[in-house]
Amino acid sequence: MIHGSQLAQVSHVCFTFASDHPDTTKKWMAESNYICILKAKNEQALASLLNKAIESNITFSIFEEADLGNQITAIAWEPGEQTKKLCKKLKLA
Repeated sequence: MIHGSQLAQVSHVCFTFASDHPDTTKKWMAESNYICILKAKNEQALASLLNKAIESNITFSIFEEADLGNQITAIAWEPGEQTKKLCKKLKLA
């Protein structure tokens, strides 16, 4: 189950992605509007996924929580096959 603080992180990163990538967001809203909320083991696991996304040229936005020492707490990825491959081992939140 997702806890309140996790929901806040998801909300923050969704707004960040929409602001950072408005064209991708508009296309997604028109064509899919599908959201999958997954969980990673820890910040190191998120950082590893982030590095792989950069290597694969996947568009993303991150959210770093100031109350947690600017720790990466959430990442939003663009939809697509590369993203599916990147996230295939993650479990639903």
